[in-house]
Amino acid sequence: MCSFITSEFADLLQIKKEKIPIAVSGLNSAKINVNSRVCTVVSNKSDFEMQLEFLCVPKISSMIPIDSLQIPKEHFPLNIKLANPYFYGPGKIDVLLGAEVFYQLLRFGQVEMSNSELKFQNSVFGFIATGSTSNSQSQNIQYTHCGLIYDCSDTGNDIKKFWQLESIGIKDDPSYNEVNQSLETFEKTVLQE
Repeated sequence: MCSFITSEFADLLQIKKEKIPIAVSGLNSAKINVNSRVCTVVSNKSDFEMQLEFLCVPKISSMIPIDSLQIPKEHFPLNIKLANPYFYGPGKIDVLLGAEVFYQLLRFGQVEMSNSELKFQNSVFGFIATGSTSNSQSQNIQYTHCGLIYDCSDTGNDIKKFWQLESIGIKDDPSYNEVNQSLETFEKTVLQE
């Protein structure tokens, strides 16, 4: 697994980029080409520090959560430090830590929120929100979020590949033989000149 950082965030932090050619694939073998990586230290400024390599990508995800979560402040657990005090509002994702790092970030302790499936898991950065929520605004709309890297800059190539895959087997029609294929090639190349 890899960790990722947006190019914009790496630039903001003024981290030196190293050029690398690497392809990253995801769900359904979707692939993007990554051109650079950075190495930097991730720290909580007290007792956790780890050197990590990040692949630089244009965008990691859409805003998360999609809509603001309607959570009354009085339901928040008291006396815990949240890793992100504004977790309930849509926010840009600048860094995605890989699975090989994730479990090293967890600490003992979990707090459940009353009247909710939302839980707060202790981590080196403070408590992180996890679980499911329902929104009165979006109860009729089903959302699914899957953390994937998405880049549509090569859509033309993807469409071309799709049609190449779609056409597999068409020329395997028993009525279509090599003689017919040779004749068609001859007509296209010799007779049209």
